Order: sequence, then C-alpha cells, then structure tokens
Amino acid sequence: VRRLLRTENSSDEASWTSISRRAPPRIWMSNENTKLKERADGVAGEIDRDDVVTALTNNGMMKAEAERAADRAIQTYDNARDAIVNRVNSANEMIEKGKLHLADLEQQARQQADEATAAASRAAFWGFIAALVGALVASFAGMFGARSRERYHFA
Repeated sequence: VRRLLRTENSSDEASWTSISRRAPPRIWMSNENTKLKERADGVAGEIDRDDVVTALTNNGMMKAEAERAADRAIQTYDNARDAIVNRVNSANEMIEKGKLHLADLEQQARQQADEATAAASRAAFWGFIAALVGALVASFAGMFGARSRERYHFA
C-alpha cells in the first residue's frame, strides 16, 4: 500500500505544481493514469500460503497457529489489494470524466472563440462601411460648402 502512495523520488512532490502547470492537462492525466496503474499492478501480486506457513513454522510457531496467522494475513492482504484496485479504478474513472469534461470545455471555448471572431469581423466590416459613408458625406458636404462660400460671400 505504501508503494502505491509513495512517489518515485522526493522531488516529485515538490515539483507537483510545476509539472501540472507545464504539461497540457490531457498529457498529464494520461501519464498519471499510467503511473498509478503500474504502481497498483506492482502491489497486487499473489501470496503463496504454503511459503508463509513454512516461514512462520521455521520461526517457532505451531503449524495450526501459523496456518491461522497466514490465513489472516492473506485475507488482510487481499482486502487491501481489493481496496487499492477499487481506488485505482475509481481514480481512472475520475480521470476519464476529467478528460471528457476537458474536451467539452475545449469545444465550448473554440465555439465561443469562433463566435467572438465572427462578431469582431462583422463589427470591423460595419465600421469600414460607416467610415466610407462618413467620408462620402464629408466630401459632399465639403463640395456644397465650397459652392455656398461664393454665394454667401464668406471671407
């Protein structure tokens, strides 16, 4: 159990934040999922009951007592292994849900970016049309103003 929870080296915990900030979320989640699965597989080996009983009897236990102790130890080990497997499966499900949620958020962000781009494009187009109309109105107003200058005798 401790091997599953322990990091490979002590710098892993210190660099947890920097790793999560550097790596894209999907890649980071896939890497952590693989590491977690590998650690769980390493812990989930089988125990040979006869070897445990032999080791206990060699250390001075009676055979019946050694068999009971071995059975309890194997049952405890199996329960811990099952709990680890369940937690790994739960973590994998959470990672998959996170991946799906991330993909949905990415799609929403792209859609919103496309909508914002289209709105900016429309605004720029209508801004250009307004500037063009403004230039035409100003040129006609200037032309009429130049003609009216002579009519009203402005200096």
